[in-house]
Amino acid sequence: MAIDSLFGERIVWQGHCRALTVPFANKVASAVAAVVSAITLCNAVVLARALHVHVDGMVAFAGWCATLALGAWRLPIWWRSRLEYTVTNQHVIWTRGPLRRTIEIRQISYALFRWTAGAPCIGDLVIVRAVPTGALRRTLSLTLDGIEAPDKVWALIRGLEPGEPLGTSARPLAQRLDVGERVLWSGAPLASPWTQRRVAAAVLSALVAVSFLRSVASSIHWLGRILRQHALSSSLVALFVAGIALGCFCLSLFLPGSAMSRCFFHPASLAIRDIS
Repeated sequence: MAIDSLFGERIVWQGHCRALTVPFANKVASAVAAVVSAITLCNAVVLARALHVHVDGMVAFAGWCATLALGAWRLPIWWRSRLEYTVTNQHVIWTRGPLRRTIEIRQISYALFRWTAGAPCIGDLVIVRAVPTGALRRTLSLTLDGIEAPDKVWALIRGLEPGEPLGTSARPLAQRLDVGERVLWSGAPLASPWTQRRVAAAVLSALVAVSFLRSVASSIHWLGRILRQHALSSSLVALFVAGIALGCFCLSLFLPGSAMSRCFFHPASLAIRDIS
């Protein structure tokens, strides 16, 4: 039986990140930065060709935004490619090169599963240690990203023998229970409550919608005046229109804020389980 070199404990399970995916927040940040870079570059070309002004600062800003877009898109994949996880009989260990994080098994409060879309056997296991009261009130978490069969790993952490149905999110919850466990009750939320976070998102979306409509109206007005003067060539007009369209598109990305806040309360399965 293998022994961990840090604690000298028996190793129960070892694994690494199998899903080298980009988080949704990074995808949004990369898209926004790429759009801003394209807008700045289009405007820089139009100003340089039409007004013959220096646009070195705008080109530098466009390059900086492009670098941010590339980094937000590729850095998570590079970071996850070297993640390693170890479960001993007393600790859960997260390792990346010289970096190491641990959490003691007996201090774990609960765990969350985030299954990867398109890969029903792979997901994230979020282990949480909650200290709800006292001067040290806080929540510590350790995430095992992109591991295979996270529910089986969670069973090993709890000292249980993983059941055969575990390891895939394609099966219903009632078919992925521990040995000797049964469902006492199950249900789904019937309403989406208007929390402060959701109200703030709705208000922000309304303000962005007003700004979007005003920007579109103003852009059409000034674009029409410029086109009537025939001051720009066809290629510069195309770049100018592309910059305006991309700017409106960037604003429109923030319009579904209230709808996205509703997704956090989308009806999902909920169950109370018991070991008989």
